[in-house]
Amino acid sequence: MAESQTESVKNVTVGAVEEGADAGSQIIAPVLNDKALMALGTRLRAKFEKYKGDRVSYENQWIKNVRQILGVYDPEIETKIGNRSKAYPKLTRVKCVSMLSRLMNLLFTAGEKNYEIRPSPVPELSSEDLSGILEGIAPESTDQEIEEAIYKFAKLRAERLEREIDDQLQELGGDKSLSYVALCRKVLKSGIRYGIGVLEGPFAESVRARTWTRDLDGTLVENKMDKFRPCFDFVPVWDYYPDLSAKYFHQMEGSFRRIVMSKHELIEMANNRSETVFKDKIDEVIRRYPNGNYKSYSFETQLKEIGNQSAVNMESSNKYEIFRYIGHISADSFREAGIPVPDNVVSDDVIAHVMIVENIPIMAHLDPWSSMNEGRTVPMYHHFIFEEDDTNMLGEGLPSIVRDSQLGVCASTRMLLDNASVMRNFEVNRDMLVQDQDMMNIYTDKIWYREDGPATAHIPAIRAIELPMFLPELQNMVRMFKEFSDEETFVNAATGGDMQNGPSEPFRTAAGASMLQGMAALPFKDVVRNFDVFTESVIGSIVTFNKLFNKDMKAIKGDFTPVARGATSLMAKEVLGIQLDNLVNSLSDEEKKYVKFRDLLAARVRVRDLDAESVVVSPIEAEKIDKAEQEAIAKQQMQQEEMLRAELRKVLADAFKSVSLANKNMAQAEAQSAELVLDAMEQGINAAELSGKGEGNGKEFESGTGGDKRGLVQIAQGAGDVQGGQAAQPEDIFGSGAMPSGPVGNG
Repeated sequence: MAESQTESVKNVTVGAVEEGADAGSQIIAPVLNDKALMALGTRLRAKFEKYKGDRVSYENQWIKNVRQILGVYDPEIETKIGNRSKAYPKLTRVKCVSMLSRLMNLLFTAGEKNYEIRPSPVPELSSEDLSGILEGIAPESTDQEIEEAIYKFAKLRAERLEREIDDQLQELGGDKSLSYVALCRKVLKSGIRYGIGVLEGPFAESVRARTWTRDLDGTLVENKMDKFRPCFDFVPVWDYYPDLSAKYFHQMEGSFRRIVMSKHELIEMANNRSETVFKDKIDEVIRRYPNGNYKSYSFETQLKEIGNQSAVNMESSNKYEIFRYIGHISADSFREAGIPVPDNVVSDDVIAHVMIVENIPIMAHLDPWSSMNEGRTVPMYHHFIFEEDDTNMLGEGLPSIVRDSQLGVCASTRMLLDNASVMRNFEVNRDMLVQDQDMMNIYTDKIWYREDGPATAHIPAIRAIELPMFLPELQNMVRMFKEFSDEETFVNAATGGDMQNGPSEPFRTAAGASMLQGMAALPFKDVVRNFDVFTESVIGSIVTFNKLFNKDMKAIKGDFTPVARGATSLMAKEVLGIQLDNLVNSLSDEEKKYVKFRDLLAARVRVRDLDAESVVVSPIEAEKIDKAEQEAIAKQQMQQEEMLRAELRKVLADAFKSVSLANKNMAQAEAQSAELVLDAMEQGINAAELSGKGEGNGKEFESGTGGDKRGLVQIAQGAGDVQGGQAAQPEDIFGSGAMPSGPVGNG
């Protein structure tokens, strides 16, 4: 199916889904009021003619841009050139190709997406989700802990939605199966050339998807389900007719898209089972225009002439010209025409989708997004503006920016070639030459025959005439206009990849050369931010699409915000890599507790142009590695504790041994003391004399601190209570608590 037919069918699909049409149900066509329906078509056709007339000045500029890129002079310039050089250095083409390549390199780097999905700062979740979150946290949790748990849950949902969208973006171009990157390249190319790039969508396309559930035994079971996938289509600027009376796109009343269909596609559209398609009106169109109603516009004729296709005639090729209007319209006009309008629509101003051929509506329905999304519509056209301009809404393309410099290079080049072509000028004296020889052509080794006399032999018969060429000056002019173009477009040899004229010092290392190229990319920042606006519009519509069409996928439900990341790619990767390395080396042990090291490692891998998914383990694998490491640490700690307990047992045994020895020494000391006293009494020695041999008086002996036996008494005191006569116990040494961790002496 061609692109145009794909557009119409997918719009019908959105309406069918919104109304809950079933594959086996009977579609009841509305009863139409032909007169009111034709009046609606006439008004829309008149509005299109107005939009078409307002766009003529832009079409003329776009035609000039095409000629400028292809190296073709405008007719008014070519007529003035005449029979002179028509050289056209394609400077503009080089600038456009370099700009496109550079932007694609900045926006779509290897292994990275130019967008991400984040939860809203204050996520709005369903009551069921909130109940599940509250059940998983402690009852005494603070408000901050509850909010953190809610945000963590919403962030997990956002990551799942981002993976789902990433899968959807792989095939986003409808029947052409173009990826998101391929569609964005078309949008960028259109924006660079004409100032604006347009993408239309999302349309709904039904596909079969696989899900997993658990049965009663807990076994995973594969289930097949119908799932809707968003589709987008690139819109050429030539087929897009916006409301140019508005200053901004969101202020437009509506817009038209011109679609060219074959008769086969139109018949296939009529056979589509939808109440929004008017089969009788399509049959009427085919009867009224059996050979089609397509006619080439002025810009199409000029484009064919530029492309040497003026001999191709499409007006007799059974093609139909269809216009689709998306915008505001009167609800009463729909009701009068018999087009269904819900009773809850109280405003007379509604958003509608209408397709017309000439002034005959062949499809009409209210905007399905408004009824499905609580009255909030989803923009169907997403715009990329290359360079915003206050004078017009559609922006300005690169060719018009560099046009004066391009024409200056062309004029200087033509003059240089014209002057160089007349460099060989000769003056021929026919009276000195033989008349029957060729005097009009000069070539290598040509012989000239003279017939003059000796009197004029010293005069040359052929003499070269030197004319002022000014070739160096003209070359400088060409160089000057090229420098002007570099400054006007900030697309020069450095930003285009040719670094031969750059400073030599950074090229001593590959990192320095890459950093130099990164610095050269900074002027693209404004263009990249303009594309970020386009990215957020597209991704935002896909987020809304998944909320409305994939309601069974609870894992992606939540309150999300799309964030474009194109501007973050402008930092030189070497600079970012050095910063990440320095961060790792400068982290303290206290700071390391608060760092997500796996994410930090993934960032360090990506900045080196490596695929993080193939180099860094997945979060699940990382969790297994962390768990295994924790188990190994726990096992090691258990071994260390067992060794410590064995050491304590040894120390305790030594301590008990020391206690026993102390008790034995104490008993021996007591016995020896008693024996000494008895011996002294038997020999009649005074106790005072016996005590005088020590350091203190006799009383000190009783306390166990004096005399020659002081050491023995101290040993007894160290082991237990001497005077009490009680043997020392382990508790007397170690206390009633834990055993000591260090070695114990021998008393």
